[in-house]
Amino acid sequence: TCAGLAVDMISIPAGTFTMGSDSTEGDSPEWPKHTPYVSTFHADKYEVTNARYAEALNWALAHGEVVVTDPSPYGIVWDAGQNVVYLYMDYVDGSVSGNECRVTYSGGVFGVEATWEDHPVVFVTWNGAAAYSNWRSEMAGRTPCYNTTTWECDFNANGYRLPTEAEWEKGARGSSDQRTYPWGDEEISCIRCNYGHEDVMCVGTTAAVHASGYGSGASPYGLMHMAGNIYEWCNDWYDESYYNITPATDPRGPVTGPLTEFKAERGGGWYD
Repeated sequence: TCAGLAVDMISIPAGTFTMGSDSTEGDSPEWPKHTPYVSTFHADKYEVTNARYAEALNWALAHGEVVVTDPSPYGIVWDAGQNVVYLYMDYVDGSVSGNECRVTYSGGVFGVEATWEDHPVVFVTWNGAAAYSNWRSEMAGRTPCYNTTTWECDFNANGYRLPTEAEWEKGARGSSDQRTYPWGDEEISCIRCNYGHEDVMCVGTTAAVHASGYGSGASPYGLMHMAGNIYEWCNDWYDESYYNITPATDPRGPVTGPLTEFKAERGGGWYD
């Protein structure tokens, strides 16, 4: 650790940046461009791996914070009261052959299928991502951010949490320009990110998060896989009109309501 932070976290400096797009590109929920101020925060350089998530699950299991149901063969991970799903370990949607979530559960222990340890964990619900933030906080002796009854985040806690959408976009775009991609405006390619579109399919599944060859796709701050590989959860509720009323300082998304039944996710995936 360095100053109490995991060694693969990067400090993103405070300041304004251009968020969103103008009406000549993108879709209307991405309009208009605006320039929020975002305070200093830290972000993981890499996406959360299967191995790291399984490690946290074993910690949570030992502390009575999760239960597993329907082991066929690996099951579903829930909160202790079986009210909220955290992870679908048996998920299959036909995108790739076999079980797409490579986290396993056998003999009362969570593990990972061989060779998939360094791939990003998938089929994690928003609650499963928030809960992971809490487990990781407790494992590091920090105060958890999320109240697992209301799922509200205490931004004053010193534990880990999901980034706000504004934090995510600043980490991906930087502050000095209005670049289209994390690496700039150069054309998207399989050299820079793992994506799929029409006739293009770079890898055909996830890429290991520490895989060499993607350095040219890093964001201005050095964050990896901010485009492609997997979609990433943000803390915010989603409202397609929120950019029209975004606060000038540290926007944290809309309050929950009839237009906010979904959480924001960003970054694109290996198939999209």
